[in-house]
Amino acid sequence: MPRRRRTAAGVGVLVFALGACGGGDGVSEQEYVDALAEAMTSAAAGGQPLTTDASEARCAAERVVAEVGQRRLEDAGLTIDRLADPFASGTGLTAAEADAVVDAILECVDVGASFALQFTGEEALDADADCLAGRFEESGAFRGFLARSLREGRDAAPTGELGEELSDIILDCVEFGAVFAQGLGVDLTEAEIACLDDAIRRSETLRELLAEGLAGGATGTEVPPEVVDMLVECVPASKLAGAGG
Repeated sequence: MPRRRRTAAGVGVLVFALGACGGGDGVSEQEYVDALAEAMTSAAAGGQPLTTDASEARCAAERVVAEVGQRRLEDAGLTIDRLADPFASGTGLTAAEADAVVDAILECVDVGASFALQFTGEEALDADADCLAGRFEESGAFRGFLARSLREGRDAAPTGELGEELSDIILDCVEFGAVFAQGLGVDLTEAEIACLDDAIRRSETLRELLAEGLAGGATGTEVPPEVVDMLVECVPASKLAGAGG
């Protein structure tokens, strides 16, 4: 499945941003906000930033500081030093404080766009991102994992339940037929794309593989035989013969 090895990256991106904020002794509130906003637009972890929109990052950073307070964030361990090791051993934030940080970030940042970018090209990004963002906002498991990761650091491994829920959301929102077309380098008709979308959403094998990857498991690099069968069923042989060319 194209880009399947990156399925867990989206969760890690947000966890990185949550754990990478910081300030230190003698740091002003403005400097603290600047450091947090910069962490959210950094690609140092997971290969991509939480957001590339500086205004989103600024909004989130200001809200986090307003909700929890700079001094309390620093006392809980969220210092500038955390930028060097964002997945350190958690923080001293309470559950309520961690929830407030997550809520503040999700109110400002289009997290759906970050996840959509894992699976789609620019043409499909907006529609897929809107769907993902709405579903993530409704997902208690997603929010809960992010808050738990902020408190526990590396010890907060994704659960199988979370992987299954995110897998369902992604398969519902992402137009994977278009993703395959881009990966193959061929032009597919709307009917061919719809055929692939339907086959992918009906596949329990792919759903399980995606859920495993999102929960931090190893999914391998080989394309499952079921994917080959889908391509043969939905895409004319003449197009497949020219794929990747």
